[in-house]
Order: sequence, then structure tokens, then C-alpha cells
Amino acid sequence: MSTKEASRRFRAKNLEFCRKRDREAYHRNPNYKNHHWAKHGVKAADGSPFTTVVYDREYQIQQGCCKICGKHQSAINKSLVVEHSHITGFFRGLVCQGCNIKVGAVESKEFRHVLSYLNLEVH
Repeated sequence: MSTKEASRRFRAKNLEFCRKRDREAYHRNPNYKNHHWAKHGVKAADGSPFTTVVYDREYQIQQGCCKICGKHQSAINKSLVVEHSHITGFFRGLVCQGCNIKVGAVESKEFRHVLSYLNLEVH
């Protein structure tokens, strides 16, 4: 068994322990996420850099639910992710990883060809 697989199994068996550990590590270094979002050019609605303060405010507004499918974070295995335009960098909402992957697929050039094939409007 690979180290990666062993880590996945441990996390699956000890999910609450791992979440607590991750939260504690996050709170010890809150600038980690700010740096990550800045590196990817994520901006808040007003154009300012996206920060943990903006994340926390949006989390409260969305009541901890994915902006697309409505699942609460407690029903999924990971934290809600920051969904943003890769063109403008503007934040659009907090979503679950499944919805984030779907948005990425829909925005891809390949999917636009599918929409065109189906005679659906491409924005």
C-alpha cells in the first residue's frame, strides 16, 4: 500500500480527528490561505484580495452550504472551496469540490463544443 493510500485510509477512519487537527493548523497560520488565494489571483466582489475574513463572512451568508447544490459542509468530506473565475479572478461563491469540478468542466473549451453541438447558448 502506498503512503498516499495509507493516508487516505487513516483520514477516512479518523475523519473528526483529522478535521480538528486541520482546523488547529489553519488557526495557527491563518495567512496560509490568504497567500494561496493571492497566488491564484482570487479577488473579493469589491476587487480587494480574497481573505479568510471574506471566506468566513460568505460562509455565514451561505449558512455553510454549497452555493450550487445546497449540501451543507457537514455532509461532505472536505471544506467548501472558493469558486472563482479563472479569467477575471472574481470570487463567485463557496462550493463543494464536486460542484467545483463540474464548473471547471463546464467552463472548459471542450464543454463549449458540446453546448454548440447541442445548439445551446454559449456565454
